[in-house]
Amino acid sequence: MPSTASHPDAIIETALRLPFQFDPARLEEDLARINSADWQAHFNNSIYRGDWSGVALRAAPGSHMALYSDPTADTWADTALLEQCPAFKEVLESFACPLTSVRLLRLGPGAIIEEHRDPMLGVDYGEVRIHVVIATNPNVECRLQGRPYHWAAGECWYADFSCTHSFVNQGDTERVHMVLDCKVNDWLRALLAQLGEASLPRMPLIRPAPVTIPKQIETLDDWIMLKERVALMRAEKCCLAHERVKSENGVPVRNTGAEDGFCRIGFCSREIRDHQLGCAHTMVRYQLQDIIRALGNSDIMTAEDSTSLGQLLDSAGNEIQFMDHRKGAAEKHYAILHEQLNNPATQPSEAALLAASEQIAAIDRQHGAYVKQIGSIRDRVLTYLEAGIARESAV
Repeated sequence: MPSTASHPDAIIETALRLPFQFDPARLEEDLARINSADWQAHFNNSIYRGDWSGVALRAAPGSHMALYSDPTADTWADTALLEQCPAFKEVLESFACPLTSVRLLRLGPGAIIEEHRDPMLGVDYGEVRIHVVIATNPNVECRLQGRPYHWAAGECWYADFSCTHSFVNQGDTERVHMVLDCKVNDWLRALLAQLGEASLPRMPLIRPAPVTIPKQIETLDDWIMLKERVALMRAEKCCLAHERVKSENGVPVRNTGAEDGFCRIGFCSREIRDHQLGCAHTMVRYQLQDIIRALGNSDIMTAEDSTSLGQLLDSAGNEIQFMDHRKGAAEKHYAILHEQLNNPATQPSEAALLAASEQIAAIDRQHGAYVKQIGSIRDRVLTYLEAGIARESAV
């Protein structure tokens, strides 16, 4: 395996061949151990023609759709089929990153997977999809952003599947890939960044398209996309950092350009605000609000429930924004007291310092309570989306 020195600013390409070469003969031996009855038709039947089927090698325990890579799942486990396949297990052991769903996906002769995107999947979202080619033929083609690829047996490929992509098998034999969903850690990020500078097939960096929330949820793809988006929303406290006073070595930093002012930390990073429901100035709460409205236009959630949930979300969000400024004022007051510690004439009492500190802590606790409320709203929305997926999958 090559060195994976960190390249934090390197461009990660849309498609990269990884430095693994697996023995096609051994992979075929394990493939032969899979019984015909083990293959299940892919659940997303709106985007393919012909035979697109799969077998789960790692799945969420108790899932009613083993082939579905459920982003809300907390635990993943190897299936009994994987235990029968030593070469497949060796493939998984080659990856020094957490693995969630792992599947064999088969595309039969003449089958087509039409152009589509897999939302919220890519390095920027913390999870990527990697393909190991088990069986193929010269007439199998993958297209990413319109560019054709042919991946050979035994090869291992990363691709940014949040970009438009399609697959076609125009040959006379089946195409089987092992598809691994991998959590991005330092090892994987460094590997992809390093390979982005190597002499492998390269494409310009294409950022995932922003998620558009439909006003009306009509297809299984809509239900799945919305559930995956909500599953990535995190109901956790941020630091209410917008008005927070900067400090160096425990000493508040003065803003020389403003009378009686202090330097502030500023907004949370864009990465946090894209996913963090509890952040004061987040954008993701607006997406959750749009999803609640879309559910209200469906027959899964009543309009009354949609209005009620939306009002609760608005109320909690407004309170959190107000708290950001209240905490900023409280921190400024505490910073002034801290400066006065060095002046005997104005030195505050311990009681005054304790009261100022407690005021900040009280705001922080109140923030936690509202974030918990938003978390319960998010969980209810997920329940509705899961019900919609179950209904559409049964059709």
